[in-house]
Amino acid sequence: SGIQDDTCWLVLKPTMLAIASAVDGLPTDEATERASDLTDHLGWWRVDIDEEAEKAAETDEAEALKKIFSDLEAPDHQWWYEVTVQREKPAKGVPALEIKFSMYLPWYHVAKDQEGSWWITGFAVPDEESNKAAKIMEENIPMFIINEAG
Repeated sequence: SGIQDDTCWLVLKPTMLAIASAVDGLPTDEATERASDLTDHLGWWRVDIDEEAEKAAETDEAEALKKIFSDLEAPDHQWWYEVTVQREKPAKGVPALEIKFSMYLPWYHVAKDQEGSWWITGFAVPDEESNKAAKIMEENIPMFIINEAG
């Protein structure tokens, strides 16, 4: 219980790395402006939490996945992680949690075919490159995401 209290947003790793690459080497003001523009126009995947999701979180497979997550030690109290998701339902007994995605920007052509059931099958502390990209994302969260979450 309590899972509905938080909104969880996911961004594809290649997208984050592309944004980090696009601003790398730019002067600070220009990098901030460019990152802000890019984050305003990318796909922000929201994990939809409902009663069905609450039930999915109570399976043995979900409990095993929660254990994996709780055993992670992220440095410096960071709150972002690499999350492995797959479309196909994992075999019984594999640590996994069924989730449903919706894309916050519904006018993107990829939204409908990417929505629906997915399974989280793993978590990892980001490597240095991904961590740098995640920090850029954190510093440039669009207002429409902040307003949606708040």
